[in-house]
Amino acid sequence: MESSYYNKNLYSKLEFWAIKNPNKTFIYDTQSSIHLSYFETKNIVDNIIFYLSDKKHTIMFIDENNTLSSILWIAALSGGHRIIPLHSQVSEADLEKLIEYFNPDLFITNRTSDIIDKVKTIIKEEDLLYNLKKSKSIGEIRDEGIVYLTTSGSTGTPKKIALKESQLYNTALNVVKVHESKENDVCLNFLSFSHINAPVIALFSTLISGGTIINSKFSKTNFWKITTELKVTWVNAVPTIINILLETNHNKKSNIGFIRTGSAPISKNIITKFEKKFDIPIIETYGATESCSQITANNKNLRKIGSVGKPQGLELIICNKDKDILEELDSNTVGEVCIKGFSVIKKYEDKGFENNFINGFFKTGDLGYKDKDGFIFLTGRKKDIIISKGENIYPKEIEDTLIKYEGINEVAVIGEKDDILGERVVAFIVLEDKYDFKEEHFNNWIEARLSKYKIPHKLLFVEDFPRLRSYKIDKMKLREYIDDKKTI
Repeated sequence: MESSYYNKNLYSKLEFWAIKNPNKTFIYDTQSSIHLSYFETKNIVDNIIFYLSDKKHTIMFIDENNTLSSILWIAALSGGHRIIPLHSQVSEADLEKLIEYFNPDLFITNRTSDIIDKVKTIIKEEDLLYNLKKSKSIGEIRDEGIVYLTTSGSTGTPKKIALKESQLYNTALNVVKVHESKENDVCLNFLSFSHINAPVIALFSTLISGGTIINSKFSKTNFWKITTELKVTWVNAVPTIINILLETNHNKKSNIGFIRTGSAPISKNIITKFEKKFDIPIIETYGATESCSQITANNKNLRKIGSVGKPQGLELIICNKDKDILEELDSNTVGEVCIKGFSVIKKYEDKGFENNFINGFFKTGDLGYKDKDGFIFLTGRKKDIIISKGENIYPKEIEDTLIKYEGINEVAVIGEKDDILGERVVAFIVLEDKYDFKEEHFNNWIEARLSKYKIPHKLLFVEDFPRLRSYKIDKMKLREYIDDKKTI
């Protein structure tokens, strides 16, 4: 370990709240009914830090227990270790590749596997949580921890990313600022700790502000009961959850101040319907693993529906997507979103992706524009552009139009190769339950709203979409489905 000390961001906050509010619940898990106060959490973190204090470990764990995952993120990073969190549904093939690449010396899991057996030390979850006993002071913590994550792979092979604790903390601090978080806030989190969102947006921001985080599996039937009984003040969710909640009813005044959504686009139509029905603001945000999650966010008191908000704690410019130089575009002009800042990576761990960085900026691959007030509006992915008969077609524009049609619950638009046109537009659609779709009525409706070359050549109906672990629709997988579906 390096000889110089660093600012122990996460541990210092845990220590502070364990002294100020020792008995206050910090983490509550609805699945296991585990309550951990700030004082109890600090004791467990101390035990783990002391247990791992012999050297700098490379720790791999599978996110199967939200309580353990929460503790591990804090303890391992605070102790100066390297961690690689994995999704609970990680395949054996992916597991083998990741173990070979990262070479962990410690694996924390209850899963049995011949591949995991190759790791030097394996610890069961409950042993780490409950059976470790701190025998002496943890002493000074030197160096800061690092988390290694992979991108969702929405446009190709997942890329590996290294993020330092100080970068994660900095982003979480900006989340606290935009949320205006306080000690009495209670966050309900449904997202996995194998991805960047839950640790930074929900866990670390709660730790900084001294609030309470509730980890839970989403339940359509229990959502309103949980949020009422546990006095939830904000919810960390994704658009899919908001779509499902529209099918529920709740007539009582809710404690929920806002629902934060990210990871995937959400239409104005869905937001308007939800807010009219429940009188709860939907806060649109935008983030990436490469930026420790949050890039932009709306504030509940200052927002524009349809916009992902303003940049939070970093510099963002809209660049000319067709040039290899950094050329900033004027307001209301669509280009590629480029970002830089303390929490933004400067490179990938893999080689061969140097073109993703220019003059200190990371080129996100997302397309959008900035309005005169500084709000960012996303229009799609650079690699998702459909080129038909020489015309650039942006899938998000079509998705935003189709979602307004009665009976359409969710939609994803992609391009299908065509020998004459280059590509043709294909729309995958999830309908509301038992909705009777009328082709003739739809055709008349869409022709009045989209130029002819933007109207989908095929409408393919599915019950649900394949999704990446980041909850985004897996459009690469959808492309494999085109030939297997019937057209209308």
